[in-house]
Amino acid sequence: MSHPVTTVRLWFESILASVVGSGELVLMKLSDTNPSIGLYEFVYPLAVGFLMGIFGRGPVWIVGPVTMLCMPVGMVASMVTGSGGLNLWPIALIFYGVLALIGFVGAAIGRGTQLFWIKRSARKGA
Repeated sequence: MSHPVTTVRLWFESILASVVGSGELVLMKLSDTNPSIGLYEFVYPLAVGFLMGIFGRGPVWIVGPVTMLCMPVGMVASMVTGSGGLNLWPIALIFYGVLALIGFVGAAIGRGTQLFWIKRSARKGA
């Protein structure tokens, strides 16, 4: 049973997914590591997308990719201010697109799990 999502809730879920998705940068700063391709960089957006898919009500095609929205925005901001010269920005944007796709897959898995639980609990209650 699908319920319509209000605009305010959709904006709230999108902002929450974006802020939680940017936690990957915070973890890198706290552990004092440079951005590199490691396993956690693929697991983190999958986990955030899964949590947003299972607990959220927004469309998966919006909530999933929004998990990585802060990454390219931060990259563009650092390029505009001149604080961090990123020479390979097209490759970085492709990489962020892959991470957003992984967030989408996580949100789809989470939404599928949510629907499975709903149908299972409806069968037990009937």
